[in-house]
Formats: sequence, structure tokens, C-alpha cells
Amino acid sequence: MWSPEVAGRDVRRVDNGPRRRRRVVFRFLPSEDPEDSEGSSKVAQTAVDFHIETRGGSTVLRLVHSGFSASAEWDEYFDATVAGWTYFLWNLRLYVERDFGVPRTMISERRQTTRSFEDVWSEIFGPAGLAVDGLETLAAGDRLTLTVGDRSLAGDVTYVRYPRNLAGTLGDLNDGALFVEMEPSGGEGWSCGIWISAYGVDADETAALQSQLTALADRVFG
Repeated sequence: MWSPEVAGRDVRRVDNGPRRRRRVVFRFLPSEDPEDSEGSSKVAQTAVDFHIETRGGSTVLRLVHSGFSASAEWDEYFDATVAGWTYFLWNLRLYVERDFGVPRTMISERRQTTRSFEDVWSEIFGPAGLAVDGLETLAAGDRLTLTVGDRSLAGDVTYVRYPRNLAGTLGDLNDGALFVEMEPSGGEGWSCGIWISAYGVDADETAALQSQLTALADRVFG
């Protein structure tokens, strides 16, 4: 199962002249089969290198995640990892450029399911879910409008990968961010995560949004 919490991790820092690099090493299993134990040949180890340097008065971060198996059984994990890092690096840049130093509140729900990606995608973004306008033709750069409970939120779409991922800004939450992901989690099912980053937003408002997002997830996943 892809999870550093499950499989353990080793973190070490490497300094290299004017450039600074931090390496995180993950070990994980492609399934929850008890036969795929720590000593199994199916255990994989990947490395994430963060290269940070100053260039022309700006800070440049380059991320390299290497070591994936070429086996087809890892394709889902590779695709999910690419989507995850795309979002996290974009969200980091958004934070540094627009919300640096502003406290963030994470409003989120993560649920397991065995239903199809397409099924859940339609419900999450449909009238009973986030009620996203123009979902069928939504593309990067489009206006994003959605509803969480009785609260309407608006922003801009950053990217869409049907039926797996959607990310965008939420101007109504002080340049906050939305990320919805569908990813493998080992075994027969998979996970759907809805993540909303709110910056400098009143605690009562974020608590209300969390309660409404939980109710939304309960409706969709039962």
C-alpha cells in the first residue's frame, strides 16, 4: 500500500555547495496482501529529491521523484503521484506568492470506495455534491464556481484530469485552493480526497465549511 506511514521512511539531508538538496526515501508495497511482507521482492523504494537554488534573485525548486518500477502494476500509483506532486507544487507557489505567513486551515474529507471513478466524479461535482457549474466542459483557465452546503465559492480552474483530479483557486477564501483526487489505496478499493485550503479565514466559518463538507461526503459515500 502506498503510504510512508505504513511502510516507513528514511529522511536525510544533503548539502551540495551553493545548492541545497533534501532527499526523502519511501518504501512501500503495491498491495495489502499479507504475503507482500517487508522482505518481499514486491517492496519498492523510491526517492524524492528537492533541489533548491537561487537564480536571478528568485528561488527555484525542482522536484525529482525517481525509482518507480516499470511493472504495469505500478501504473496507477505513478499516475496518482504525478497528479499529487503537480498539485502540491502549485499550491506551494500559490502560498508563497499570495498567502505567505497567513495561517492556513485545512478543510478536508477522505473516503474509501469501490465504486467507479466516473460514478464518484459525477456525484462529487454534481447537484448533490459540490454543484460545479459547466463540469462537462471545464478546462484550465475557466471560472470555477461551486457550493459547499449553503456557501457558494468562486475561483479559477488550474487543471482538470477527468475523472481523477481537479484543482483550482478559491478567491472567496483569500486565494485558497481546492484539490479533489481519486487515487489507489491498496486492496480492492481506492480513496477520494477533497481538500480545501483556507487562508486567514475566521475559525467559525471554516468550522461550518468542514461540517458541511462532511455532510456532503456522507451523502455521496453513504
